[in-house]
Amino acid sequence: MNRGGRRKGILGTSRRHLVEVGESYFDHLRFAATVGRLMVAGGIACLIHAFIPALFPTTASKTIRALHAVLDDRRNAAALVERDVPPFGPLLLLSLSGAASPWAAGAEPVMAAALSILALGFPVAFLIAMSDRDMARAD
Repeated sequence: MNRGGRRKGILGTSRRHLVEVGESYFDHLRFAATVGRLMVAGGIACLIHAFIPALFPTTASKTIRALHAVLDDRRNAAALVERDVPPFGPLLLLSLSGAASPWAAGAEPVMAAALSILALGFPVAFLIAMSDRDMARAD
């Protein structure tokens, strides 16, 4: 299939999907980004929990409940999540770009590695702080 045919296929399939779920492009973007954010943040927290069981002991179950609520009520997905889940996604993206910057700028490997580790420490610290907050709420 040529490039033009592929584009029409993707656009046509996307339009059909938007009609099937009854959402505009931006409504769907917000919904899918909300689900993705929950899955990524929950997955990272669960991976950390696998190595340090004291961290994020209830994150998987809370994430699954939040995903269930979002999938049951697509129209209010962002509102359902925003009241309980802080915005981890933007912090992760900023940290990843900060971690890549020294390498892209041609810094010495030791300095680039140190700056990358520092940048990636922010989302980890955020997740630990959220875990501490959740444990304090449970008490």
